[in-house]
Amino acid sequence: MSRKHLTRSVGIAAMLAMAPAAIMQTASAEVLTAQQITAESEAIAGEIQTLQQDVQQVENTLPAQYACPPGTPDRQVDLDRATALRNRALNLSVRINKLRRDYDESINVRTVLGEPTARDLEAVGFGIQNLNALRRDQQAASTSIAALIRTINATPKTEEECDGRDDPVASISFAPASVEPGMRVNAQITARTAGGKAVNISSVTVTGMDAFATLENTQTPGGAASITFKIDDVRRQGPFPISITVQGAPAGAPASATGTRHTQRFSYTVANAAPKIVSIPAAPSGDPGEDISLKGEIVIIDTNADDRNANEVAQSSIKLDGHPVGLETTPDGAFGQNLRVTNRRHDPTKGQYTYDIERNATAKYPHPHGTYDTGFSVTDKEGKSASEPVTITINNTPPEASFTAPRPPNNAFHSNDGKSVSVTGTDKDAIGWMAIASIEIDATAAGGGTYRMNDGVKTLDVTQTGDDSVRFKIVPDSFLHTV
Repeated sequence: MSRKHLTRSVGIAAMLAMAPAAIMQTASAEVLTAQQITAESEAIAGEIQTLQQDVQQVENTLPAQYACPPGTPDRQVDLDRATALRNRALNLSVRINKLRRDYDESINVRTVLGEPTARDLEAVGFGIQNLNALRRDQQAASTSIAALIRTINATPKTEEECDGRDDPVASISFAPASVEPGMRVNAQITARTAGGKAVNISSVTVTGMDAFATLENTQTPGGAASITFKIDDVRRQGPFPISITVQGAPAGAPASATGTRHTQRFSYTVANAAPKIVSIPAAPSGDPGEDISLKGEIVIIDTNADDRNANEVAQSSIKLDGHPVGLETTPDGAFGQNLRVTNRRHDPTKGQYTYDIERNATAKYPHPHGTYDTGFSVTDKEGKSASEPVTITINNTPPEASFTAPRPPNNAFHSNDGKSVSVTGTDKDAIGWMAIASIEIDATAAGGGTYRMNDGVKTLDVTQTGDDSVRFKIVPDSFLHTV
């Protein structure tokens, strides 16, 4: 007897040795026929082929990029299709596993009921190689489906991307112009994500700016944002620390995306404003030999001089621009010397300084009349300065003259006797002897006229001593003589 038949006989004997209940249970077990097994194998093979075709069709229709919901193409639609394909592959795997168990029961166990199936399967040449081929094809389909899902997930707008959370805000750019107190600044705020994309900013929060400015306006039209702020009317330069927080999503995300939030610290420096001289003491004027001192208050405004920057303008920086050319004073060069600056008053709400200043001087005598220019200058601690001219005036004073009438017998004559009358006198002018332009003798009371040194018939001798004389001839026909 062959080994095959021996095994079968042993199996039958074992079955007969079983208790009646066991025999009845085995007899009722379902064993597929060879036709059922081969039919299921062919059905599974056909469904695997259809599955592979469906996978290929989905691959061929994938878009280059997905839109965020509710836009199209929608990634979720393709994910749902791929998931359905994966479920079909899993179901086929389950069916292949069951088919293998049925096959094993028919071929390897060779129960009484399975014996016909085994003979029939052997007759048609169906064996383990058929089941292995089904498993390979099913696994290949599953691999294609897994690759398909990876492709869908690689090109899409994921939920995080659609919400802007997959590429968070990582940096903020803010470079406002540095301006002087009282001026407005309109500054742009931009942001970038960790991936380098521009950010559509949806909100901006600025903290710390109230230390030096008033935030007047914030605009977030999408993309870059902008803020407008006004520097306080009086404020030191700083620098002042501020923090800017932006909320936004990467460019390309839907308008509804909230994105992420990022905070970054900056500093702002108020520009240095030049001081301004608001008022100075009255410009001095005087006659030669008189006082022409500068005395009074000088008022200066520096808009950087707030309550924490009271030394923005030091009193030592207040100076005169030098002694005026041509002005002669006692002491010599008085206005080229240091001013006496005292009694500082500082109003931080205005940035205003008030100082008492004094520079004593006396004009020398004699002195040419005219105006002599100098000026005040003031410099802040950053080196910016201001100046204000001041003019010192030496007044033009009238000359002083005295004349001596001729003595007898030269003080009386006839109108036609042709005699000359000599009048001597002295003249003094506080602005100097060279300032004498004309001397006039009025003889109208005696019936004559008014005679000046340039009438042609008189001569005028002028000496540096200030003693002057004039000679003139009386015109007979217009002079009423005395007897």
